[in-house]
Amino acid sequence: MSIRKKPLHTTSLRKKPSGWFNRSLYFLRHKNKKSSPAPHPSQRNQIPEAGTAFSKNFFHHAPVGIFCTTAEGRPLEVNMAMAQMLGFDQPEDVLDHYLDLASELYLQTAMRETLLQILLKKRKIQDFEFQAKTRDGRQIWLNINARMQKRKDKTLLIEGFCTEITSRKHAEKALHLQSRLQGLLMEIAATYINLPLENLNEAIQISLGDMAIFVEADRSYICTYDFQSQICTNTHEWCAEGIEPQIHLLQAVPFSAMEDWIEAHTQGAIVHIPDVSALPRGGARDVLEPQDIKSLLAVPMMHRETCLGFIGFDSVRKHHDYSDREQKLLTLFAQMLVNIGLRKQADKEQQLLQAQLLQAQKMESVGRLAGGVAHDFNNMLSVILGHSELALDDLSPESPVHNDLLQIRQAAHRSADLTRQLLAFARKQTAIPRILDLNKTISGMLKMLHRLIGEDIQLHWLPEEGLWPVMMDPGQIDQILANLCVNARDAIDGTGEITIRTGKGLFDMDHIPQEKGFIPGEYVVLSVHDTGTGMGPEILRNLFEPFFTTKAPGKGTGLGLATIYGIVKQNGGYIDVRSRPSAGTSFAVYLPRYEGMPEESHPEESHVPPGSPHETILLAEDEPAILKMNQRVLEGLGYTVVAAPNPETALSLAKGQKIDLLITDVIMPDMNGRDLADTLKKIHPELRTIFTSGYTADVIDRHGVLNPGVHFIQKPFTRKILGNKVREVLDETAAPRIHA
Repeated sequence: MSIRKKPLHTTSLRKKPSGWFNRSLYFLRHKNKKSSPAPHPSQRNQIPEAGTAFSKNFFHHAPVGIFCTTAEGRPLEVNMAMAQMLGFDQPEDVLDHYLDLASELYLQTAMRETLLQILLKKRKIQDFEFQAKTRDGRQIWLNINARMQKRKDKTLLIEGFCTEITSRKHAEKALHLQSRLQGLLMEIAATYINLPLENLNEAIQISLGDMAIFVEADRSYICTYDFQSQICTNTHEWCAEGIEPQIHLLQAVPFSAMEDWIEAHTQGAIVHIPDVSALPRGGARDVLEPQDIKSLLAVPMMHRETCLGFIGFDSVRKHHDYSDREQKLLTLFAQMLVNIGLRKQADKEQQLLQAQLLQAQKMESVGRLAGGVAHDFNNMLSVILGHSELALDDLSPESPVHNDLLQIRQAAHRSADLTRQLLAFARKQTAIPRILDLNKTISGMLKMLHRLIGEDIQLHWLPEEGLWPVMMDPGQIDQILANLCVNARDAIDGTGEITIRTGKGLFDMDHIPQEKGFIPGEYVVLSVHDTGTGMGPEILRNLFEPFFTTKAPGKGTGLGLATIYGIVKQNGGYIDVRSRPSAGTSFAVYLPRYEGMPEESHPEESHVPPGSPHETILLAEDEPAILKMNQRVLEGLGYTVVAAPNPETALSLAKGQKIDLLITDVIMPDMNGRDLADTLKKIHPELRTIFTSGYTADVIDRHGVLNPGVHFIQKPFTRKILGNKVREVLDETAAPRIHA
């Protein structure tokens, strides 16, 4: 008789949650399931048996912070993103640093208690926001989504996700202050709030008349002060019936003619002249008497500590001694007009803040998406690209599948370009900057640009001699020019012209276009002008939005200009656009001047130079498919290759033989590529190293592999790029320093 036994772990497998959120928390919960609420430091680095490989990988490399703490406030586990958010280099540092989160992390201790009470009641919490203190003393805003779990020993755990929202909070605070300003204006002059800006001058004119009639003045007017030019100008005027206007006489009046008024107004004091004829000859009397003014009141228009000008009330028919009540009323009226006058500026600032908040949210979303998928996507593309090239090498062009493989390789290249565009927009593109002469860099692109725009469009190249150098990745210059020229080509109907020009730009405090956010300094200017159809204001407002395009479906991704914007901002520059319908478009890219001499560029080899069996390469890569493919490529070029699927194996293999070159992934389990290279240098002092990675720049930059003098290849790369780089490094007369 056979007995059917119940499969082991059936219940456990059935209860294991699905979805990346739940699976990650499942890993956290089971990782600490057998641990005490405050584990001994020696036990923290032990790898638990529970949890899937997916959960472990996600936990350690997730772009958002993940944490697990006791209900009492002792951290049990955090990932790398959480540690860096709080200013630490490693997750273990967080566990050693904090003993009580309420007092050491929370800026307001009561917020920790609020969080705990909600979790005790509801067992979960969403979008809980609070201010925290980082290791270096900075104050940041955090947003957490968490839940509370009870272990078998009745202790409570809090586990969840955390993101930093400091930028968003600052933008919200600025918007809130702006809203309070609008509320103040509503209290003072509710009738003005909903008034269209084009009707503002007319409304001010009516208000001047109403107030003048109320205080029995014959003339009321507004004069503004220009302290830079030292002149006073009459901008608005109301006159009673039969009173001659004087606005034409009060244009660009020099300060020297009214020094006493200027001194009083800048201190916020009212100028009150009950009898003009009582004034001494010269100065203000000589200005007022020709206007038949008998009495005058001039109320300063103050904005904080600055006097913007004044509101004047003239009495022509009779003398008028303004009472304290009248002076207070007119002071309130002057302040109201100041607020109304600033309304336009406030509206513009609010729109700018709203746009910045929206842009910050979009950048955060696209950056999180791009950064989250870039590593795995680049690894997959490396395999597709590499194997398609290997297969093409083994096939003759007449083979039935030759064209299919070409299409696969082309699709892989386009996918890699799309990933780079997303990362460039999110400012996470891996860049290896060099000191460039922009004229030489662009000159080397002209043939390619000619092919890109076609024969019907003339390309003009106007470089400025003696151009300053810039520090930038030459590949990013290629991206900027290619995208701008393609857009210019598409904007030209039939024949036309595209002009590329370089120049120098110097901006000081007196010549900064504030609306563009320029910082004073010296800039190299790259401009592209076309004779195309041009653009209207509505298109210009959305020009750099991701996925915004005016092209027909299937003709554009909407990432070209967004990519340019991201690249320019990543390099500390600015971009300006001028365009009108039927008048063409001009793009001007401003890149900071770099103090240094441009590096000599070397033409890329058209073929892949072969290697020698006497040259041994140690290949360390934790992705099996990439390891096998790169081994096959390098062996095909004639090198002796020692393949290691992890750093531990690489160290073991390197001890028994001579190694000329190490090619290692930057981020691997247990030991990163930088530490592996440092360790191997102790065994092989002359060892040279090439680093590779599919991660984004913000992830790998802290490992120092993007420093000058360090060899790095961004995944995915072609057989040609790998072969040329290997030959270049092996042929160096002296091994470059690993630590730059």
